[in-house]
Amino acid sequence: MKKKFIDEPGQMKLLIVVDKLLTGFDAPSCTYLYIDKQMRDHGLFQAICRVNRLDGDDKEYGYIVDYKDLFKSLEGAVQDYTSGALDGFDAEDVKGLLEDRVGKARENLEDAREAVKALCEPVDPARDSVAYLRYFCAKESGNAAQLKENEPKRLKLYKLTASLLRAYAAIASEMAEAGYSEKDIATIKAEVDHYAKVRDEVKLSSGDYIDLKAYEPAMRHLIDTYIRADDSEKISVFDDLTLIQLIVERGPDAVDALPSGIKKSEEAVAETIENNVRKLIINESPVDPAYYDKMSKLLDALIEQRRKGVVSYVEYLVKIANLARQAAVPGGDGPGYPAAINTPALRALFNNLQNYSLDLAVAIDAAIKASLQAGWRENSMKVKKVRLAIRHVLATAIPPDSGLSVSEPDVAPVTPLTWKKKPTSSWNWPSSSTMTIEASSTAVKRISVSGIPVEVVRKDIKNLHLGVYPPLGRVRVAAPLVVNDEAVRLAVIDKLGWIKRQRAKFAKQPRQSEREMVNGESHYFLGRRYRLRVHEQEGVARVALRGVASMDLFVRPGSSVEKREAVLLDWHRASLRSIIADLLVHWQPKLGVQTADWGIKKMKTKWGSCNVNARRIWLNLELAKKPVQCPGVHRGA
Repeated sequence: MKKKFIDEPGQMKLLIVVDKLLTGFDAPSCTYLYIDKQMRDHGLFQAICRVNRLDGDDKEYGYIVDYKDLFKSLEGAVQDYTSGALDGFDAEDVKGLLEDRVGKARENLEDAREAVKALCEPVDPARDSVAYLRYFCAKESGNAAQLKENEPKRLKLYKLTASLLRAYAAIASEMAEAGYSEKDIATIKAEVDHYAKVRDEVKLSSGDYIDLKAYEPAMRHLIDTYIRADDSEKISVFDDLTLIQLIVERGPDAVDALPSGIKKSEEAVAETIENNVRKLIINESPVDPAYYDKMSKLLDALIEQRRKGVVSYVEYLVKIANLARQAAVPGGDGPGYPAAINTPALRALFNNLQNYSLDLAVAIDAAIKASLQAGWRENSMKVKKVRLAIRHVLATAIPPDSGLSVSEPDVAPVTPLTWKKKPTSSWNWPSSSTMTIEASSTAVKRISVSGIPVEVVRKDIKNLHLGVYPPLGRVRVAAPLVVNDEAVRLAVIDKLGWIKRQRAKFAKQPRQSEREMVNGESHYFLGRRYRLRVHEQEGVARVALRGVASMDLFVRPGSSVEKREAVLLDWHRASLRSIIADLLVHWQPKLGVQTADWGIKKMKTKWGSCNVNARRIWLNLELAKKPVQCPGVHRGA
């Protein structure tokens, strides 16, 4: 029972326990804990930790459903637990272990809304079905390259819409308690409904619903329960049949099964069918390349006729239905082939062997059948036997003077054998001097995501790095050279909620006004605040501390603000250099390392940097204002 709950959560969704499994039971998929018994302190703390295991991207936290009004006891359990086994930690270390569910649910909902809106920001302002299909599928319906290129955007749409649906479902019955007005509640429900419909239409139009079928029942349950149920029956048709299968069965009447958003636009209907036929052709092409190349050309011609208005909408539906029927059967359904070519495998061989079609196709088919053994696909020796049989037929069937030869590509054993023409002349390969390698680039490019300016720097790195920097919340992405702007935008959208929270934190932080270097100003040194006292006099400019509250700055009469600031910075640099030197003397022997060089400079985004190979350390001059215990100083040491 325990194993099934852990390994097959879909088959056992509820496990009722009394005393067992409340400690040490690790089931990552466990998300809800329903408490209906009195519990206290250590036992209570251990029990609530059963739902804090991560389980993929969809589970960020667990839920505690309290039937015994133990919430105050929960707080007490955390306090007692940290004062016992975890007494070495500050209260701040365990802050956030328990959070307000409704507040967190609202935050998640707002993040999900923001992300899906940002993703759809570039969609044509019409925001109708055709606009969404052209943005997420293909501007030119049936264009295989565009369908493939836009696949990351579609996958992001499915992911973000699923997150939006789950976030809405988690708070749908408590929207008012979460602080939403009646108008807000209606607006949000309409948004969720809108994006759920967009998801359905894009998924159907692109043909992706075939690959995502396993996930569909759970999503539709959320839609039916919290949004609407009117389109559910229509969408559910595609759980059992593909759109192509529906067209083959019903012909033009299959259009009636499409979602209302697509069905009301002839353009959207045509583009949906064309994209699905194109995907079928692409998927089946390896089985019979010659036949599906013919199907592809027929589809191109029909799309061109529709766009030019050569055929009416009704005629178009009849023709596309006929084409779909032909494409649904690899090699066609039989008519037009010689009598001996009577199976799909023979038709595929016949179509692709050109001038050696009939006899060679039959010979190869017979050789394959004679050499096949049970489980041959998973056994390399059995695969080799089939390949040798094919090679023997080809070697004996192809005349020596035909200009053709049999070649065996360096690929996996299950890949079909190929044959090619002998080269009649040598190839002139490009010399190494004509080849170029793109060098690293640190040029900054700026893009905008949901109104937030983002700096993009491309470097010779493997992973994408995103940061939000003080004081104003500047957003910067360091991306690999091969990652394009759209991929960067999608990555930023994933973290949009987090980015906005970080920027909000920076905006709330108290700011020190621009320093004018006059009497009475506050200045910091080693974590302590000092009042500045400016003394104008002849002599060497210098800084001196008076007691624990005053900082004396001695400058020549008439010195500018810049000059006064430069004197203070020089003093900071000298003081920090002395402190760091002592720290290095103390820590280098203990750590068993020796720096070759180190220095101090002004840095915008970090406390320091370390070049391990060169054994060189740079430290931020701002550390002079921080306590000696500052992590940056320790890092430098």
